[in-house]
Amino acid sequence: MDLESQIKDAIASGNTEEALHKMDELSKIKNLDLSDEITILKGRLKKWQKEKNLGLNINDIELRQIQFAILQILKGETIIISNNKHEPKKVGHNILIHKLIKFTGFFLCVTGLIIFIFRFDIIHEFFKGTKNVNFIDLLTPFFLFLLGVILFLNSKR
Repeated sequence: MDLESQIKDAIASGNTEEALHKMDELSKIKNLDLSDEITILKGRLKKWQKEKNLGLNINDIELRQIQFAILQILKGETIIISNNKHEPKKVGHNILIHKLIKFTGFFLCVTGLIIFIFRFDIIHEFFKGTKNVNFIDLLTPFFLFLLGVILFLNSKR
């Protein structure tokens, strides 16, 4: 049985540590530079095992991600290994959300400015003191503009 099959069998039997060890052997035999990837996966596995032993880890998601990464490396696919559990996995979807946030911010800025321009008479009367103005009418354009600026500037990309 070749090493690739042994690695797959080790993962299938739940022995991820053995799979990583055999993966290290395979990288040396095939003269592949996978030491960084293997080291990171070993570290993630040790961390997962420690959390499991302390009772902090109630699911096997991290273990499955490590096993999946090993299989992806075996297929020769480039993977992004990260210890950040909150890192978005769908990059395309993430870009779309950021563009939508940026557009919403721009839209709110423009809406706030338009309301300010069309309601300038009320704002002018308020500052002159000749008219009793509702604060909602006064602050709505300001807060729309401010929210739009915040969204626009904080959206990434």
